[in-house]
Amino acid sequence: MIDAAWTSAHRILVIGKPRSGKTTLAKNLCVKLDLVHINVENWINDLLAKIKAYEPPEDLEEGQEPPKWLSDLEENVSQSLLQGGGPSDEQVIEILRQQIQSPKAQLKGYVLDLSYYNRDQSWASTIR
Repeated sequence: MIDAAWTSAHRILVIGKPRSGKTTLAKNLCVKLDLVHINVENWINDLLAKIKAYEPPEDLEEGQEPPKWLSDLEENVSQSLLQGGGPSDEQVIEILRQQIQSPKAQLKGYVLDLSYYNRDQSWASTIR
């Protein structure tokens, strides 16, 4: 049973094999304990939605490039996705770091759902 009287500064790590229910558990914990759900897939889905919703400014002159609207990390990951790949291990670490250090996660606490990992490394190495 989960004790819902925990303070908001909790950090919970959910790990396990693929399709073992990690994300379902993480989402349920977040609802029950009012925590932020952190995982790479959410970040990628948010990036794809941001790209789909983007409309360049209409007042650009002919040949003028639109202003930069993606961060370097977002741009690099989107290029990797367009080439049929995914984020590198370094990019995954930075994605998780940004989510963990967000003001909302720092204020409320979070559940870290590590469903995206490098199969060549141990769980401990991936988390580090």
